[in-house]
Amino acid sequence: MKKQKISPLLIAVGVLAVLGIVYVGILQGKARQEKKQEEEKEYIIKMENVTGLSLQHNGETLEFVKEDGNWVYKEDAEFPLKTSSVSSLESAVSALEPVRVLDGAEEMASYGLTEPQSWVALTGEDGTVKKLLLGDAADDNYYACVEGEGTVYTISSTVLNDLPDDLYDWIQLETFPNVSSTDIVSVQVEKNDGTGYLLEKEENEVLVQKEEETDADTDRTEESSGTEIDADGTEQSSEMEPETELVAEWYVTDNGGTRRKIEASGTADTVTDKLAYLYVTSCANYKASEEELGMYGLLNPTVITYQYPAKDTESTETKDAEIKDTEEKEETLEKMVLEVGSLDESGTYYYVRMQDSQAVNQVSAENLNVILEKTAENFE
Repeated sequence: MKKQKISPLLIAVGVLAVLGIVYVGILQGKARQEKKQEEEKEYIIKMENVTGLSLQHNGETLEFVKEDGNWVYKEDAEFPLKTSSVSSLESAVSALEPVRVLDGAEEMASYGLTEPQSWVALTGEDGTVKKLLLGDAADDNYYACVEGEGTVYTISSTVLNDLPDDLYDWIQLETFPNVSSTDIVSVQVEKNDGTGYLLEKEENEVLVQKEEETDADTDRTEESSGTEIDADGTEQSSEMEPETELVAEWYVTDNGGTRRKIEASGTADTVTDKLAYLYVTSCANYKASEEELGMYGLLNPTVITYQYPAKDTESTETKDAEIKDTEEKEETLEKMVLEVGSLDESGTYYYVRMQDSQAVNQVSAENLNVILEKTAENFE
């Protein structure tokens, strides 16, 4: 009687099944081990679903709450809060592990915890509050404890380093449009003394000088009459169609309306380069009143307006469909309006305000001075 052979395919399937069982077993074992390690961890504070965070640092007390899952400043929900900063501190404190547990700790005053230099309090969704007190430095760490509990710990300096010196440390700064100097097509400067200038870029067609070409491989001979004779005797005109290219040219207009072309290459670029690299260094007042605007020199400001092409966010397919059978598409321009006030006490920054914003920011005077000190006459 012949022995029945086992199909290699069945053997392979069996091996895979065994390996699958082993793999699942390994994963389950790893999960159990991680769960055990997590249960054995010691936390100073362990809180999930945090709904409130308050802190005191450098003598200032700040309070934040979650609304629809997002952090806001409790005193004014319109404050432009950099929510990632609050979330970072929340993550650090809500699962805080000690560097060391001090068994047999002395009086709290010995660690600077009777009158702590700073504290952070978390509120859970059930109303539970855990307040972490931060005391004196302990080498590279800090003494800490939870208010109402007797155990003293040392913790990483990360928590203290994450605390803001004031509310403005956690502000989301406004930004300028992300454009290059070559994107800018016009700049108007209206100074508060009544002077100013307007720069405009135009793309004009100019003739291109093309070098004469010779082709030793052709069967044509050129005669002085301006015609070429092919090998079969057919006359062909040798005159070339004039070639043109688009060249960007800048024009300046003064207050009197006199407009002229700027001849020197790169002269207008000194202005557009500075505009393209403007950035907000800090915010002086996120919601300035009329009276406060006067303090910053922004009730009678110099106004800088510049235009640039709108960013095209359409897909290629959509754009192709819209401009099909159309040779040219009208370009849409966006504009940025910047009000420039007075210099700060150091003379290093100007107070500025963007159009439709209540915030007063600071921008480098070095960059703005190049734009403000220009006149229509000194564009060569």
